[in-house]
Amino acid sequence: MAIDDKIFSDYQKEENKFRSAAIYYPDNTHASYTVYLNPNSKTYYGSTTRFYDQRTGALIKTETPEDLNRGQALRDMYYDIHVGRILGLPGQLLAFFGSLIAASLPVTGFYIWYGRKFKKSERQKEKPLEEQLKIISHVQL
Repeated sequence: MAIDDKIFSDYQKEENKFRSAAIYYPDNTHASYTVYLNPNSKTYYGSTTRFYDQRTGALIKTETPEDLNRGQALRDMYYDIHVGRILGLPGQLLAFFGSLIAASLPVTGFYIWYGRKFKKSERQKEKPLEEQLKIISHVQL
């Protein structure tokens, strides 16, 4: 039996406990298989991490969310905080509108700068109609 199959069969034994799984293959000869098992399919934090030996497929270590200190738990929440999933739909809407405002700031800044830089000078501006009428009324024919 291949090691991938062994890892997958371990996951299937607890399938009702976890909603999603991600398997990361070792990138060198000293690394291990890393498996993230998540009980919630909408977020990434709160997942259980398992490490398997790349030669034998034996379980080396299991890290549950309870095993993590506060810093590691916060690190696991980075992506969910970034996209607003930590607060559900209201958090996603807040992240969307915050991003929309942040994206509009350079556009409005350019618009204001462009208006000031290329504003018509006083000579080029047309005088208001009232001033033109005053000039005409003073002219004597």
